[in-house]
Amino acid sequence: MKPNDLQNVPKAPQGFHKRLVQTLDSLPERKEGISMKRKTLTKLLIAAAVVTVMAATVIAGGRMLMISAHSYHGDDYYELPTAAWAKEKIGAEPKLIAEFSNGYTFDHGGITENEITTEGNSKTQPYVTLDLTYRKADESVELSLSSVPTPVSSDAEQIERDGITFHYDSYTHKIVPVDYKETEEDKAAAANGELVLGWGAETVEVYEFQALVWEQNGVQYHLYGHDLTLTQDDLSDMACELMAS
Repeated sequence: MKPNDLQNVPKAPQGFHKRLVQTLDSLPERKEGISMKRKTLTKLLIAAAVVTVMAATVIAGGRMLMISAHSYHGDDYYELPTAAWAKEKIGAEPKLIAEFSNGYTFDHGGITENEITTEGNSKTQPYVTLDLTYRKADESVELSLSSVPTPVSSDAEQIERDGITFHYDSYTHKIVPVDYKETEEDKAAAANGELVLGWGAETVEVYEFQALVWEQNGVQYHLYGHDLTLTQDDLSDMACELMAS
């Protein structure tokens, strides 16, 4: 299976996130939480010497799917890398920016190694994402870069700007304890794409999640964050500024 075949991996079923987090909870010294953003895994990295994530095997559209990722925090960096260095890591040269005109400034970055195993133990070629964090006061925005495209949510709004097609998505992310019982309101909101439920928190936690995804010159960009004061237009302004840099 080639990296581009990731675009053909079907959408995971509703129970995927619950099974994934319950599997992670059973691992010793769990240090990382994972959120299934419809078709895209968004990794929320927490400080640890070595973080390893193993997703439970699930059936998606009749196919087996297992996703694993790990991040070595010794590889974290605190100066914006060069485009040439980034190309060595992900296999394509991305656009990079140290500071956006709205005040968000590069704070730190990390490297995540990923691999997907499909039916019959067929594995994708391992691929790397560069994860950059930009901060402004107490708010942060994440920028993830990869040369291997991952599927975009079918619920995302398509935006055309400066000759680039952006996909914008927003929803409420509600993380609940493993014994939480879904309400009828939860079920209705999840069915219409307004809510994504995740299991594994000690208490109910609710976040408003926003993401902008686009591809150019062999690089897929994910610009995202939760509980942001930024609007859809603000995120697309940042994306256009990055691509023009």
